[in-house]
Amino acid sequence: MTAGHPDSDVLAQAGAITRPLAVWWSQARVARDTLPWRSTRDPWRVLISELMLVQTQASRVAERYPAIVDRFPTPGSLARSPVGDLIALWSGLGYYRRAVSLHASATRIVETHGGTLPATLPELRALPGLGAYTARAVLAFAFDEPVGPVDTNIRRVLLRAVGASGSSATQLQNEADAIARSVASTGRFGGGGRAWSLALMDLGSTVCVARAPRCGECPIAKVCAWRAGSGSDPVRSQNPARTARYAGSDREIRGTIVRTVCAAPIEVSGLTLHGRALGSSDRVQRIVADLVAEGVIIERDGVLALR
Repeated sequence: MTAGHPDSDVLAQAGAITRPLAVWWSQARVARDTLPWRSTRDPWRVLISELMLVQTQASRVAERYPAIVDRFPTPGSLARSPVGDLIALWSGLGYYRRAVSLHASATRIVETHGGTLPATLPELRALPGLGAYTARAVLAFAFDEPVGPVDTNIRRVLLRAVGASGSSATQLQNEADAIARSVASTGRFGGGGRAWSLALMDLGSTVCVARAPRCGECPIAKVCAWRAGSGSDPVRSQNPARTARYAGSDREIRGTIVRTVCAAPIEVSGLTLHGRALGSSDRVQRIVADLVAEGVIIERDGVLALR
């Protein structure tokens, strides 16, 4: 296999899991399709959902997604609004740079693409904050293109079940693209990339999970490359589990600051965490400066507010 490009064995393995995966997904998708973004093919709504889902549980996104797409149904509606309006709806989800990127992308889409999302990988990658996965997800889920978006769940299935061997994100992405094109050519998932990618994602999020995969329930266990080889788990060996402490972390302080500012402008000295004053320590000042630099909030004469 050349670097990042699957050999015939990997492509054959992808073909082997296709049919049992399709049969399983025809039933399993029913529960997943209740997620509010699963029924849409609108590229803008797909983009919103994908940015919201980055490092955030689907159940939490499902609570906020309807309000955001109702308030900003088009790129133009968001571009015409201050980013603070979006931050207020986003409050509590964390990773607020995603909201800033979405607002910047909306502005770029209006200015450069006439208010319509582009449908090519280079143009999507050129939008602010869109990486390889998000751009490919829009192409697959909105345009049914046979590309291979690789999120955490899809990556896990590719490494375990298909036997993909990319040792870097770029190599694995190249493999995923080639596998998606190969599978799409068979027409077993409607001839495009949407259903194939969703099936892999759903399998990874419900059965082929990270810590304790439910192989006894897996529809492709009999043809899974990892199970057949009986070697060490390629996912666990490449990604040792790490648990980041949230309480008292910079993430918690960032979230507290944004939620407080969403309610009303406030002086730094008035910020509290769990009922205790945060004060104006170097750490808090650094976090505030980061939020300002990222375009999440503004600071004027010691008062923090939404942009």
